[in-house]
Amino acid sequence: GQIYIPANKIRLRHVSTKIEFKNSHLFSRKLKTVLLDRASMLSGKQQVDEINAASNPLLEEFEQSPFSVFYHKTAIAHLFLHGKRNQNFEEIHLEIEPLTREQPPKLLEQLLKKYEDFLKECSLNPEILRNEKKMIIRGYKAQTLIGGEAGIHIFHPSPLKGFPVRVRILNPKTGFDSARESGAEIIRDYYLYSKPLIKDHRTQTFVEGSLKDLNPDEFLVWLVAGWPTEYREFLWDEAP
Repeated sequence: GQIYIPANKIRLRHVSTKIEFKNSHLFSRKLKTVLLDRASMLSGKQQVDEINAASNPLLEEFEQSPFSVFYHKTAIAHLFLHGKRNQNFEEIHLEIEPLTREQPPKLLEQLLKKYEDFLKECSLNPEILRNEKKMIIRGYKAQTLIGGEAGIHIFHPSPLKGFPVRVRILNPKTGFDSARESGAEIIRDYYLYSKPLIKDHRTQTFVEGSLKDLNPDEFLVWLVAGWPTEYREFLWDEAP
């Protein structure tokens, strides 16, 4: 048989829960206390994860291997097959909304383009409404496929400035609106200054580079992580 080799190199690295105050003078005493309490809580909650993830190079080795990409691409295939079997063809709208007045339009366009490129990798051709920073996606299980991206994405052009945007998923047929469900969850931070870096909060992983540098296989890992846990487990229990 043939060995599957992905077209792109996977560079995902795990994030430690350790918080360092390099610019201590920028933090108020109250904020420091809140952040340290949060770090302590994360340390307790994620002790097992830290042992098995951030402190364990074996997991990073797997996530950077061809097997990880094969696993996630197979999950996409299972999703589409399950949707087709159940005649679950959907039309959803993905909108990118700036949450500040001074939001640079170029950042919104880059995020929209990243979604467009990825969906084309999945053999979907979204209808793009660039002026509205919106796309219409039609396909089997389209809402499950991209729904995990709904929430807050924050662009950081400098250490002291952040531009939040909301990715909003709507299903006109069912009336679903992600802004009512989980609109306040922070999905990802995009650090644009110095050495660009993207941090994904759901997987606690990061990639060095800008949004334009993020390749489809890396984005795929983050996308599948946004699916409901019970649905991911179901896909692997149910043969396609």
